[in-house]
Amino acid sequence: MWWTIFVVLVIIAAYGAVNVQSGEIRGWIGALIAVIFLLGLQKFLITQANELREKKLTFFDLIVTSEDNRYSLSRLQIYIWTFWVVIAFVQVAFVTVTFPAIPTNVAVLLGINGFTSVLSTAMTDTAKLKINKADNPDFFRDIFLDKEGTLDLSRTQMFVWTLIILVTHMVIFWNWSLSGKHLIPEVDGGLLILMGVSNGAYLGVKVAAEKK
Repeated sequence: MWWTIFVVLVIIAAYGAVNVQSGEIRGWIGALIAVIFLLGLQKFLITQANELREKKLTFFDLIVTSEDNRYSLSRLQIYIWTFWVVIAFVQVAFVTVTFPAIPTNVAVLLGINGFTSVLSTAMTDTAKLKINKADNPDFFRDIFLDKEGTLDLSRTQMFVWTLIILVTHMVIFWNWSLSGKHLIPEVDGGLLILMGVSNGAYLGVKVAAEKK
């Protein structure tokens, strides 16, 4: 099944890159291929993992931390940004038939997301967890509330700014594409600093909570 999907994607890609004269059409074909590929890859990984597990994973368990069975804000952050940048990269590549440049601040942003995810996982002290691992993950509770059940402002701030920057980046990319400017937009330096500070505050609160 997966080989069939892969062959179909290759055929569509070849048709879009070679036979379609309009760069815009090639671009949206490329974006569609990227979405199908990413979703197919995620489904494949989940399926393969479930063959080795008694407790089956769901489609979005890639953003659940195995140590505490909670949705991870840092994993969600790197997941949605990686997903989006891959789509934008492939879309521009199909239009221009070149390897598009990834703006420096976008690369730094992905690095910040990855670094935060690694540190967040490393800070989780499984010996001190108060949550029953048998509980099912709950998105609102895990993303916005602390372990005491109150609103965690640092996590909420990190989520809100992640969403705002991502949506703004997508809108700019869309408008550029419609106007014939086929580039991956840069992320403003001030917003990058804000994201770094927000992630730092998130990690600081996590360290304090673990010590407490």
